Amino acid sequence: MGLARQPIIGQRHSECGGGGVRVVSRYLLSLGVIVFFSLISVYLPPWAYSWVVLAYLVTFMAINMVVVGISARRLLRDLEYVSGGRVLFEETKRRVQLLKRKDRKLEEESRSQLRSQAKSMLGLLLTFVVIMVLFGTPQMRNLVVSVPKELIMGFVSDEKAALFLSYLLFYLLLMVASTLVTKPFGAGGVQETLVVPSEYVVTERGLIIDNSIAYRFPLRAKGLNVSPSRRYVELVLSGAPALRKGGVTSRVRLYTSKFEELYKILKSNVVLEG
Repeated sequence: MGLARQPIIGQRHSECGGGGVRVVSRYLLSLGVIVFFSLISVYLPPWAYSWVVLAYLVTFMAINMVVVGISARRLLRDLEYVSGGRVLFEETKRRVQLLKRKDRKLEEESRSQLRSQAKSMLGLLLTFVVIMVLFGTPQMRNLVVSVPKELIMGFVSDEKAALFLSYLLFYLLLMVASTLVTKPFGAGGVQETLVVPSEYVVTERGLIIDNSIAYRFPLRAKGLNVSPSRRYVELVLSGAPALRKGGVTSRVRLYTSKFEELYKILKSNVVLEG
């Protein structure tokens, strides 16, 4: 009966190779965009530059909308599939609320998460404002680029080439600064997010939280923890609840007085990844 709050020691799978390829691909794509913007900054007139930037932003948003649409369809398919399985365990909204009120540490955890989210939003907002000012104000952009241009002209005789290298350096520094500002908060905001469903159901096919998000079995997780004193079982998953991938880690906390039973069910359906 004496379950300690600790991760299950079980099978682990390393995904470093795939993750490394994605990181390299992302940086190569960023460098390609930097070279592209450096070229149009030098060889296109200001009015054409503005239209190209606008077209780039519209294309970027359109791609994001398509990706979100694909993710939404996948979530609906998963929800239908998991809902069709035989129910193994479920916890009602009333019972979860009661256990949450008894957990005195939960309020402090929630406040800490709100502070992290506020810092994240502030950092992203400031980064966005700086980028918009530099991109949208030709005078400001030219002023910043003129300094390295004069230095490069001492080594490169061609003015266009010197200007191109200056813009290359400018956009590269902008990317580095943006990465440094946003990295502490994770790819979409906070590095770790606590998710506490108000109700949930476990079927033979997976887990459904709040009647809206489903996780299929076998479920790949970073960890599976149990806290007998606080009456919950917690899954540590990669990505936000609606986005299974990303820089964030989600702790999906399932409150229940039958934590041993839930722990055993999840243990047999969770694969721990490295």
